Order: sequence, then structure tokens, then C-alpha cells
Amino acid sequence: MPKNLLILSLLALAVGCGGSIQNFSPLMVDNRASDIEDIRQRIASSTPPTPNVAVGIAGETLFAFNLDSGQKLWETPTVSPSAAPQIAGDYVVVPERDGIVIRALASGTVTDRVDDETLLFAGAAGEGEYGVLCLTTSGGVGSRSRIIMLRGGHAGSDRGFEDTTLGAPAAAGGRLFIPWSTQNVSVLDPRSGAELSRFRQNTAIIGHVVVRDQQLYFGQRGLFRLTPEVATSEGAPYYELPERDLPGAPTFLLDPYNPPPAPDSAVHRVRAVFHPGGQGNIMAPADDVVYLVFFGTVFGLHPTQDEVLFATMLPADAVGVEARPGGLLVADATGAVHFLDARDGRVRSTVNTGVAEPTVVTFRAETFTSRGAPSEAARPLTEQLLTIAQSADSRIVPAREFAVRMLKQMPGAEATGHLVTMCDDPRTTAAIKRLSCAALAERTEGGEHVTRALQRHGGYLEQTEPPALIPLAQAAARMELTSAVPLLLSHVRDPQTPANALPELFKSLKVLADASAAAPVRDFLRLYHADGDPALLEALSHAADTLATLEGPTSRETLTEIIEDTLTPNDVRNVVRDALESLDQAQEGEAGEAAEDS
Repeated sequence: MPKNLLILSLLALAVGCGGSIQNFSPLMVDNRASDIEDIRQRIASSTPPTPNVAVGIAGETLFAFNLDSGQKLWETPTVSPSAAPQIAGDYVVVPERDGIVIRALASGTVTDRVDDETLLFAGAAGEGEYGVLCLTTSGGVGSRSRIIMLRGGHAGSDRGFEDTTLGAPAAAGGRLFIPWSTQNVSVLDPRSGAELSRFRQNTAIIGHVVVRDQQLYFGQRGLFRLTPEVATSEGAPYYELPERDLPGAPTFLLDPYNPPPAPDSAVHRVRAVFHPGGQGNIMAPADDVVYLVFFGTVFGLHPTQDEVLFATMLPADAVGVEARPGGLLVADATGAVHFLDARDGRVRSTVNTGVAEPTVVTFRAETFTSRGAPSEAARPLTEQLLTIAQSADSRIVPAREFAVRMLKQMPGAEATGHLVTMCDDPRTTAAIKRLSCAALAERTEGGEHVTRALQRHGGYLEQTEPPALIPLAQAAARMELTSAVPLLLSHVRDPQTPANALPELFKSLKVLADASAAAPVRDFLRLYHADGDPALLEALSHAADTLATLEGPTSRETLTEIIEDTLTPNDVRNVVRDALESLDQAQEGEAGEAAEDS
């Protein structure tokens, strides 16, 4: 190919990639202490942006709401928005069908459009009239990206990158911060676009840079705080959510290296967020709480332990959240914005945006503080969890199951009572019933709730069903609840008792080892040993074993009588013979121990 044609081809390629190819310089020194200190000082002395606003999408309408005044700022049509809006200084940036649309935050007026060239929208950020737009492909060989500088709502210089992926940027202190290739953050001059400095961490993925409370943080699964330690081998203070089995496996920050979720994606309704806190070398969630949002539920989680602090039901699904000192801002699908108290999850204030059925909301609320107070008294945590666990919303079954798991961990009789309620409720879904009953079987407190439940019997005339006998019997045994013995025996005698519950009743009577149970167990064996019902075989086996435990050698006469009865089915004869043999082995063992002692 002639030289001039090669040059033209390269120029065409560069234009097709969104401007000239200008990869970040490999000669830039990163993690310089002086650069890091300069950034920290600039951000510490910067003025947080105002007003506090919420920007959201409802169908094909974009809207903005002033959180300080409680007034809607504007509504304007959009054309097939494909991702959540992002606020970049004095402007709002939204990917739409015809490209990336830039609007004035104050009025919603379109100021410019940018062709995304099929690249992914990684994010936008700005401070005042200056900002930046980052477009990228997914990672891997052949990846490419674009950085588009913004000024006064208009696209300026456009730089293309090869083999480089970009994350979600931030802007503060007269600087732009661009994360790239999962480990680096470049610091740009917002006016010229020149790279001024760079910092790097290779111990965790860096996909986002965020500014909170005049400090800079970066990360993705967790957050680093930018401190002088970045320049040393010790690394910056870092906090990441511990590995836990949470409903929906929520993300902390969305992955900007993958396609952004659509405005109506469930990803926006399932989140785990926290406000960065701690001082100096300590990085921790503010207020010692991590917020788990799952559709219409919000859980306050302990930041390091498998413990729940509160559980709140919202009026509708959450469609946007931001943690603030003292609580959580939540926009819901009715158009309301709530502020939940960090201590107990109670709603401290609510404002209505006047927009029906938003699907996603983004906040800029750096100086937001709630001026309200909870209108309701705080409820016990066990009641909060019970409310969620008993919800009829089939979409939040994972949150309901999580509430049951948290109830299981809680001490006290009250938690046991709630587990009895759910385990025994015929309206409970199969999954919740299974979890509740399993949790009830392991309880060691709240015996009064167990005995109260055992007092109910099934009755045709009364139109009642037997209680959940299997987990109740297991709980009684675990609690060593001797007061439950007569109640368990009453169910042994009751013909309404399901056959599959009888083995557990006998096992519990064996553990409780109350001699008063021997005669009723003996009566059961004599009454049913010749019945021939296969469903009773396991019950008869455990009844024989329980009688041997309760009476010891005295039970030999009854067991032998049943074995020798010609009406006894062979299957029953075998299980009773097993019980007798176990008794003989136990006696031989005791005799051997006695001989050794003598």
C-alpha cells in the first residue's frame, strides 16, 4: 500500500474510534506522595455541590427533583433510555437511542448529543460547567474506549484508547478522576484534559471513583480511601462487604466494565450500599451499618458480623438508594423519596416527587440531612423480621427466607414464638415453612411457646389441624422441656396425629426420659403392633426403643411378648427384636463397666 494511503487509513481508523488514539502514557509515575497529598488537599477544601437532587426515569420521561425544597424541577421526554441517568456537575447525562444526551440539570434542556459508536456507557462526572464522559468496551484483547471532555454542556476534545477499559469517573477539587483497566486512576485537568498524576492499587478491582464528605474513595466490591498510605507498600485503608449469603447476591457498585443495566432492570432494586466512614487508617461504613435493599425491603446489616440490625418494609419497590451519614435515601416506585434512620430503619421523612412509577433514580445528595423525625415507635427487631417473613409478595421470597434465617440466630423466647407462628401457619409458603420449622427445631429458648402450640389438637368438628408436631417435638427435646411430656403423649394417643409425626414424638420422649411416659408408650405398642399398617412401622420401632430406654430391663417382658405374638407382622417383629437386642447390648456394656470398676 502506498505510504499516503496508509496514513489516510490510519486517520480514518482514528476518527472511527472517536478521535485520535492517545493511550495513557506508560512513562507517568504513579502513587507519588506529593501528588496524592495535592489531591487530598484540593478535595478537602472543595465545596460540595448543591442543590441536593434526585434525577430519574419513568417510562420515557426524565425528571429532576430538588430534595432541599421538595419541589419537582422539570420533566422532559427521552427516547428509549438505556441506562440510569448520571449527574455531571451542572448537567445530566443519559444514554438514549440516538446516542448520549446531555441536558442542563437546572432546566432539562438538551445542550448536546454524542454518538456512542456502540461503546458502553461507563459513566459521567463533572464539577460545575466542566465534566467528562467515559465510553468503553468490555475488557479483553482489542478493547477500546473514549474520553470526551465536557464544558458548558457541550462535548469537547475526544480521545480514543486501545486495549484500555474505562470505569466510572468522578470530579472534585478542580480535577477529573478516571479509573481504567481495573487498577489505575488517572487525574486529569478538566480544562485541557491533560493527565496530571496517577495512582494505582492492585489488590482489588478499581471500577469507580467517588467523593464523599470531601474525601476521595475508589474501588468496586469495596472502597479504598485515598490516604498517604497509597504511596507505600501498606496500601490505602479498605473496606469490603464480608462474604454472606444475601438475597439476590447484591452488588455494592455496579460493574462499569460490563454493559450498564437498563433503567427497569431488577439490578437497581437489589443493592448493598454503605456510606464510607472511619478516620485515618480505619475504613468502615458510617454509622456501623450496611444497607441491604431487596425490592420493597431494607435490612440494616452489621458491617463485619452475620447480624441484622433492623428490617423495614417499604410502601413499594426501591428504585434508587444512596447511603448518607445518619441513614439511607430511598426512592420508591410510587415516586416517593424516604430517608430511613440508620439506627432502626424507621422512616424519618418522606417527600413525593409527583412522578408516577419511576423505574430508576440517581441521587446527588452530598449535603443532604433529614429534618424529620420517625412518626412511629420503634418495634422489636423480631417483629420487624416477622413482618417481612410473613409477606405475601412472592417476588421477595429470598428476603423472607433471609428474615427467617436472622430470626433463627436471635436469642430469646420472642423469636421462638415467631418461628412457631410461621412454622404452624397454613398460609406460609413451602419454602418459608421449611426454613421456619427447621429453625424452630433448633431453638433452646421459649419453651412456653412450644407447650402452648402442643396444646392444640386436630379436630373435625372444630375444623382444626394438628400443630407442627415434628419440629415442636424436636424443640421440646432440645430444650429438655419435661413439661411437654404429657402434651406429647396426648398426641401419641390422638388418632388425628399424622403417622409420620409419631416417630419424632417417641424420639423426644426418649430424650426427655420421663418415667411417666413408659405406660402410655407400652400401651401404644400393645395396641398397634398387630395393625399391619406400613406407615406405623417406624413409629413402632421408635416406640420399642423408647420403652427400652424408659424402663430398662423391665421392658423385656413387653418386648418379648410382642415378638412372640403370632399376630405380629414380621417387619414389626424385626424392629422390636432390634430394640431388645440393643437393650441386651446396653446391659452387657454396663455389666462390663461394673466388673472393671470392681
